[in-house]
Amino acid sequence: MAELIETTPTKPSIRQTAESSWTMGRVERIRATAVGVATAISRVGAAVGTFSLPYSIQTYGIGTTMVMSTGLTFLGFILCFLLAPETKGLTLRECSQLELADR
Repeated sequence: MAELIETTPTKPSIRQTAESSWTMGRVERIRATAVGVATAISRVGAAVGTFSLPYSIQTYGIGTTMVMSTGLTFLGFILCFLLAPETKGLTLRECSQLELADR
């Protein structure tokens, strides 16, 4: 019987529960704001690309435009590879504590 009492988890107090929910709510709001900013930047980039592609094709030609697009894509790949930390096998909490270029 004593073993059962020792292994039974204790219920958190109301204060611990409130502090935990406040902290998680704050982290979630920060994460949601960051996702919103990233989405907005992505939309602006998509609009710029959509409207600049016909201009670039007319000005530089299809071949040069495709080479520039390939170079820009490759540059993005290299930056992500060098700056983004590896998240394979990590929990979301561990990922949120990583720093940029923590490799």
